[in-house]
Amino acid sequence: MARILWIARVEIYFRVQNTCTKLKVNLAQFCMDGHTIHFFKALLDEDDQLTWEKLKDAVLERYGGIGEGSVFEQLVALW
Repeated sequence: MARILWIARVEIYFRVQNTCTKLKVNLAQFCMDGHTIHFFKALLDEDDQLTWEKLKDAVLERYGGIGEGSVFEQLVALW
């Protein structure tokens, strides 16, 4: 749930700011630190054409359903 909420908030920001597709991945990394920034860098190392859609899927796959609390609480704890 947390990651879904984080993704929803980021997408609202993108829509309000009329963010072009090419900038979405770069802007999303501003919300990352610690373990997530390393995860993000690894994704970029694997795919230099990383899209927002691929990033969303990877975040949900990597962090979805683990740990205590809701997914939202888990994501907030990471970022």
